[in-house]
Amino acid sequence: MYWKLGYHSFLRNLVLNLLLILQFAAALFLANVMTAGVNGRSVLFAPLKPYLSQDGGYVGNMGTPLNKDSLKSSLTGVKDVFQTYRVPFLYTQTQEEGEHQFTAYTPDVSRSLKLPLQEGVWYTQAKRDDGVIPVVVTNSTRGYKVGDIIPIYAILDANGESNPTPVKLLVTGILADPAYYLELSQWQEGMDFKGLYSYHNMEYYLDSPMFLTDVSYLDGVCGYYTSFNAIVTFEKGLSKADYEANMEALESYSIFTSNQELWDNSMDYINAEVKVMMPIIFCLMLVTAVGLLSSGAISTITQLKNYGIYFICGCRWKDCIKISLASNAILLLGATVLSSAAMVVSASLGWLGNLGLVFGLNNVVNSVVLILITFVIAAVVPAIVLQGHSPVEIVKGNE
Repeated sequence: MYWKLGYHSFLRNLVLNLLLILQFAAALFLANVMTAGVNGRSVLFAPLKPYLSQDGGYVGNMGTPLNKDSLKSSLTGVKDVFQTYRVPFLYTQTQEEGEHQFTAYTPDVSRSLKLPLQEGVWYTQAKRDDGVIPVVVTNSTRGYKVGDIIPIYAILDANGESNPTPVKLLVTGILADPAYYLELSQWQEGMDFKGLYSYHNMEYYLDSPMFLTDVSYLDGVCGYYTSFNAIVTFEKGLSKADYEANMEALESYSIFTSNQELWDNSMDYINAEVKVMMPIIFCLMLVTAVGLLSSGAISTITQLKNYGIYFICGCRWKDCIKISLASNAILLLGATVLSSAAMVVSASLGWLGNLGLVFGLNNVVNSVVLILITFVIAAVVPAIVLQGHSPVEIVKGNE
């Protein structure tokens, strides 16, 4: 009964309610885009967080791979030296157009690096078969699909010697566009964590996709190089003298940015979207809330006669409030459906993916919270108006 009467109440102010649906749908859509934007940046930051949260620095020599052992021996109290690994390979043993490369990570990074996938699963979640290396791959004109087995020739054998070695790659997942992968190959002044990633532009690379895998899968199969750059972290409790000596040594490299600077710049980058979009969302929510309050007041006042009739027919006063709440719920439901449809269409057209957005559980939680807050605000006015009038007064006033 409440829903039927609430629906009729909704139709009596149809134009105003449709405008409110559009406003709230826009606010809900922007709130989800903002949340997904923060998610997308947080997903990329997650595997680097354990390193950048510690004292140390990002260092490298232009065009020269760093030697992990010599780097550690030149410093005091080194906890870790994080590097990525590059595997040079050929598609055919007699390939003449030059070598290709794919990237490998340590097991710890592989487990925490969960880049958005267009389809399939991350390589650490796939079943491993002897002689086959699970990988995820970027889109390319080669058109690889999940389940494909790709034969290649690794340029380095298991002993690190230049000796083309046949290797089979199993595609477990396809990276979503835009495809970023952690490589530690770049540097610029004032960089944040995104500078530690490389962007695989399909239009530029065409038939040269990037494969990602776990470096432990390569043991006994083929050789690899270390990255040119590395993130160095220090043990806790390092003396001030040792810390300063370490930082001075790191600053002598041609590439250097402290972990603290990378952390601060990364926090600014992650929160930048919130700072830009929050005022817009707040204004839309405020306009929607005011509109709902006004609509509720107008609807309730204009329908006092109907509520009086409902009372004569046996409804209690709180039942009339429930009818008003049902009308508001229909409005919010319509806005939610419209916002969800807009997100589905945008995602299917690739608009959201191209922005690097990642939708997660917090999108659902934030949406539910916004809807509940708006619903509570919209329920205030009808309750106040109805509580300010007695059923007897309304019935007598309409005699």
